[in-house]
Amino acid sequence: QVRVLLHLNGEDVDLTRSSKGTFDGSLDIAAVAFDDNGKVAQQVAQARILNVPGESYESFVREGMVYSLTLPIKKAGPYQVRIAVRDSSGRVGSDSQFVEVPEPGKSRLAVTGFIVQGAEGSDTRTSTSDQSSDPDISDRIKRNPAVRQFFTGDVLHYSYLIYGAQRAKGNGNLLTQVRLFRDADQVFASDTEQVRANEIADEGILAGGTLRLGSALKPGEYFLQVIVTDKSAPVERQVVDQWVDFAI
Repeated sequence: QVRVLLHLNGEDVDLTRSSKGTFDGSLDIAAVAFDDNGKVAQQVAQARILNVPGESYESFVREGMVYSLTLPIKKAGPYQVRIAVRDSSGRVGSDSQFVEVPEPGKSRLAVTGFIVQGAEGSDTRTSTSDQSSDPDISDRIKRNPAVRQFFTGDVLHYSYLIYGAQRAKGNGNLLTQVRLFRDADQVFASDTEQVRANEIADEGILAGGTLRLGSALKPGEYFLQVIVTDKSAPVERQVVDQWVDFAI
């Protein structure tokens, strides 16, 4: 399954004040996954009624809303996931992202579900107004996994799922490293260390960590890479990686 996290700008959603004091509207949301041949592999359409209480209206306009939906995917491989949203006025917004669905199985190492969110650090940092690319979205919303806009001094919390690790021979053979890139330039690489993991069900391992964004990092687009090595696996299947993008 591909879980989609979608942030909607509250100012762009058409809402009408009702006689009860609520602000009402509707959304039609469609998600389509295209395979590497450009064919539709899966699609989901949903309708949602919005009823925003009057006391929450300003917060809704300022912060918008995060909506999630799930696309079931039958086959492994690369996909382009496209999203379209239409409100009650007929206005349409859209976005897309490439994802890779790993081959399932206990014998093939794979990393998926790589997400990142931020928390304000204790370090002094530049004010929000100096760094924000969208001052209408609050810091709390910026730092969530759907928006991924952070500030220097923030602490990133990242997590991911590992499938197919040969845990029977000991978790000491399962290693991880994270690297941070600004455009094509590597600006940070952690030490390689043993995966600190919690087992879930019988198939996967939930792992993660934290990373502080130092004051020397410049505003721009960044990519965080996680590399997982299973020394117990065959040589050609020992290393896998995943990426997630964000902005400072």
